Amino acid sequence: MYVVAALATAVLAEVDGHAAESARRLGAVDGWLHKAGVILDPDDAEEREALRDRLVGQLGADAFAVAGNAGAELDLPELLSN
Repeated sequence: MYVVAALATAVLAEVDGHAAESARRLGAVDGWLHKAGVILDPDDAEEREALRDRLVGQLGADAFAVAGNAGAELDLPELLSN
């Protein structure tokens, strides 16, 4: 359940105008999914892809990758407590 909550915080960060923070949070989501071998349900996966596309458009591919890579090292419970 942490992963869906973390995805929601990434969406909220983007809505609030914090694209780099949103990308960092999305990186944490992606990192956890990869490590756990879990896939999102179709609705959440669609939201994740739409968010990713918006963030790449806002930040550019390089800045998105830097922020996402930084987030990939984060622990989801830690991310949600901040």
